[in-house]
Amino acid sequence: MWSAEHVFAGLILVSEPYYNEAGYEKQKGTQQGHENSRMYNEMAILKMLQVRGALQGAAVLVTRGHCTQSAPGQYPKIGEFKKWKFSFFNRK
Repeated sequence: MWSAEHVFAGLILVSEPYYNEAGYEKQKGTQQGHENSRMYNEMAILKMLQVRGALQGAAVLVTRGHCTQSAPGQYPKIGEFKKWKFSFFNRK
């Protein structure tokens, strides 16, 4: 989980990661290279966000599964506590 996000972050930390790809440095300074670099950066950001969302969703599922298996009697109580806390702090 950790490495995938850091690989994408590494791409973003370089100002123009497109030109790090083999053979693409020849396009540097050209209009086509600029457009390709812009599109590459946009896709890298979208992919990073997709990976981050998938990792967060997986973490929620793992945590929920762990809680329900480790303390099955406590998990419903957590939901009850959340409802009580919400009602307690949002009363007028």
